[in-house]
Amino acid sequence: MKIRNRTILVIGFFLLLCSCFTASAERINDKTGDVYHRSQSGAAWLWNTNISDRRDIDITEIAYSLDEAKLKLKLTVAGTIQDSAYYWYNAYFNTSDTVYTWWWSNGSGVSMAYNQAQQKYDIPQNFSLIGNNSISVEFNVLGNISIVEVWGQAHQYTTIGPSQQINEWWGDWAPNSKFTGEIIDNDSNTNATNGGTNGTTDGGNGNTSKPSTPGFEMLAVIIAVAVALILLRKHR
Repeated sequence: MKIRNRTILVIGFFLLLCSCFTASAERINDKTGDVYHRSQSGAAWLWNTNISDRRDIDITEIAYSLDEAKLKLKLTVAGTIQDSAYYWYNAYFNTSDTVYTWWWSNGSGVSMAYNQAQQKYDIPQNFSLIGNNSISVEFNVLGNISIVEVWGQAHQYTTIGPSQQINEWWGDWAPNSKFTGEIIDNDSNTNATNGGTNGTTDGGNGNTSKPSTPGFEMLAVIIAVAVALILLRKHR
């Protein structure tokens, strides 16, 4: 009987010990061929949807692995991660008290995690390129690990700056519910320029829309906060 009781105690101890080191790994799968295209000519803006020839920004997966100490956040595309200023990749992981995010463009990245309630922050620089189609960043966990939402974005631009007469860009959101534009279906303007490399027109799914932000404003905020936190850390 004593041996049996000791066995139960040992098993219970190890179960309790294992529960202290729980980890989870999850992913959001995103279908291919669902890239959005937005083009501008003068004051008019047009959308095309379900663009399939932009594989380098066509997200297939947002994945994360999480335990009580570390969070790894990865984005994968169908094509190849491009080292160009005209390509942007970013991912988000939000809990009830902490925001984790990273941006990658032109061969380098900016990442940060911030817990406002506890005034904690983390600015990791450990970007990892996995194969030729994935980017991953590892964060220190700063607070609650209860997941609120996870998503990612990838964009491609043809021009950068506010003064171009013709401006166009492509974007993919995973999941698609994070799409920030507003497409007006069944609009009379259905013959919109596709904007692909061949300059052809697409009469199937061109729609007008209200303008939306391509993402540079959010990037500026992230960079400003990251720089401020770096300066604060140096002065301590």
